[in-house]
Amino acid sequence: MEINKLYLNFLTKKIPNYFLIEEVDRIYKEKYKANELDKKNFIDLKKDPYVDYANIVKCYEITDEKVLDNLYCKEEKQNHRRFTKKYASKYQGEDNRLNEGKLINVMLESKDGKRISGYTVQGSCSYISSELVVFIGRTQEEENLDNHRFRYYLNCLEETGYL
Repeated sequence: MEINKLYLNFLTKKIPNYFLIEEVDRIYKEKYKANELDKKNFIDLKKDPYVDYANIVKCYEITDEKVLDNLYCKEEKQNHRRFTKKYASKYQGEDNRLNEGKLINVMLESKDGKRISGYTVQGSCSYISSELVVFIGRTQEEENLDNHRFRYYLNCLEETGYL
């Protein structure tokens, strides 16, 4: 959809500036049947320069086949099939669930304990990444069509069905 139409649609909706972590927690557990995990399961993220490990407040795994099938786009499903067909047998004994589309891990960071300040997604899923952009939200100052971050936010709202 054209960006001006997205913006007009956005103005008619009552979309919160951001979602609280407790709301996101409810969505992940109800909508995605996600299991909450301890962040100690992701200790390797301490080495990742793009992750603020100390501020990780929630970790989830999504494993429900039906949920995953609805989350992945056509291209992602093709990539999972290609990996399974071509490479899975070469990596026997390893956990290939992320590459096979059987698992998505999501780690949420928060600087204030109330709202998301960052995230990490393991397992390729554009829908989850776009929805996390929606959950992080925007400030009133960003609501300008000249701002590329706001245009991206509007596109994420449309992709995830919030518009």
